[in-house]
Amino acid sequence: MKTAIDYDKQNGMYHFNKGLIKMNMNKVDEAIDALKKAAQHIEPNNNDQLYQARFNLGVCYRRKRNLDESIEQFRKALILNPEKASCLNNLGLSFFEQGDYEEAIPNFNKAIRLERSPLYFNNRALAH
Repeated sequence: MKTAIDYDKQNGMYHFNKGLIKMNMNKVDEAIDALKKAAQHIEPNNNDQLYQARFNLGVCYRRKRNLDESIEQFRKALILNPEKASCLNNLGLSFFEQGDYEEAIPNFNKAIRLERSPLYFNNRALAH
């Protein structure tokens, strides 16, 4: 069975969608491959789609316990959209999982300033 990617390998959204499906199937390595391709092929001026690809790469790398790469992807996503509380929270979680609480807490604080989520308050409390 042919897929959309078989017809247009340069379409970043096709790779992005494949990455999301693979994430939902818990096929993290395949999701990473697809999301990397998405980030390469998404139009450079499409910050929203590129942000989503970077954010989801960060999530995948954290699932694999590759925390340095997770942090890098979340930081790249935040360059594209610094006002995303969920990304700041996930960046904080990556630092937290590294045991770097001094880096985790400011990210949780920023997330809380943007969105007063009980989850973000909980994560910050765990880091203290």
